[in-house]
Amino acid sequence: MRGHLLIPFLIVFVFLGAFSANNDFADIVVACVFGVLGYFMVLFGWPRAPFVLGLVLGRLAERYLGISLGAYGTGWLLHPPVMAMMVILLGSVAYSVYKRMRNGDRTVEGRAGRDEEGP
Repeated sequence: MRGHLLIPFLIVFVFLGAFSANNDFADIVVACVFGVLGYFMVLFGWPRAPFVLGLVLGRLAERYLGISLGAYGTGWLLHPPVMAMMVILLGSVAYSVYKRMRNGDRTVEGRAGRDEEGP
């Protein structure tokens, strides 16, 4: 189905859902603000999934961090399952940074080579 036929119906359903949640016009304004934010994120190439995950899971993560700190203090960081997850997390971040730096170097060299050869 073509996007220009589908988008008007989706916009109507989004605004109806936003308004019907609390019967408040401010919810429609919030939907518009987040729509504009999403548009700019697409425009500038920023990923939207981490933003949505942060909004959805942020409150839960904060709540359970408070519970863990209250029950165990910072000692829960030394439990083996937590340490294993930290190692996996740090390893995946380090690998991602390494791959980006490695691919970034090739991209720079490729562009420099094309600039020297001309059009």
